[in-house]
Amino acid sequence: MTTFTTTFKDELLDLLETKIGILCRNEEIEYSKGQYQIKFDGYIEKKDETIVIEIEFRRADPISNLVKTLHWACYRIQNKKVKMIQLFDENYYSAARHVFKKDLTIFLAKRCNLLHKKLTNFKYVPLSVLVEPSAFRKKNELAAKKLAKETYEKLIKIIED
Repeated sequence: MTTFTTTFKDELLDLLETKIGILCRNEEIEYSKGQYQIKFDGYIEKKDETIVIEIEFRRADPISNLVKTLHWACYRIQNKKVKMIQLFDENYYSAARHVFKKDLTIFLAKRCNLLHKKLTNFKYVPLSVLVEPSAFRKKNELAAKKLAKETYEKLIKIIED
């Protein structure tokens, strides 16, 4: 049985591919001239922009995905925009023991253009989505698909912006 997050991700990527007609994949991407591979939850290659999607529903360290993406972007960007959309579970990251993880990630992301000159073409968009805690316990496939459709409606506006 697949997890709630996996079902959500698969449904969201399928919706994006079907509705916008652009391949949205989550395969490993070559990093830094072939030194090693990294994997994004979603990856869309447009003519003038690359869009990276990371899902942080129950992740203990969301800043790692931001840093991975920033590091990759420094080696990957060649006059091309990179947009990172990071999805946060509103319930999980509103808890006192987790809220600082999201806050630190957003703080760094909004100042990343100060880290490297290539990051001036980097745009970061945090997006909160409401996941019912019981959905994880039940591995609720219908709830995952419903949330994917709701999230798609928000994402499509960000992607087309």
